[in-house]
Amino acid sequence: ESDGTEKEVNRCGCRGFVVLERGNVMTMRELSQLRYLRREIERESGKMRERHTAEIARLEAYITAVDDSLTRQAFILRFSEGLSWRAVAYRIGGGNTADGIRMQCVRYLQRNSG
Repeated sequence: ESDGTEKEVNRCGCRGFVVLERGNVMTMRELSQLRYLRREIERESGKMRERHTAEIARLEAYITAVDDSLTRQAFILRFSEGLSWRAVAYRIGGGNTADGIRMQCVRYLQRNSG
């Protein structure tokens, strides 16, 4: 379920896509699925569990590859731990605002879009 982040990425001139080194594409919507997939994997078995495990690994690899530590921390807090942008800003500290952190993530996606 989208929280408007993908629309914000589109409004800012980025299609919401990030091209990974191996030619894979990442979207804000995909990143948003990380927390959901972790919850689902506990209830599943067989092929579906394997599929979700592979998707989790792909999303985590993308986040781990983010070179800027502040942006990487924001991605982890928002998409892995499922915190609101406001909670992410609070946890990061340093006078950061929810909008500031969100825009930093949007700009990261813009800079790294194909």
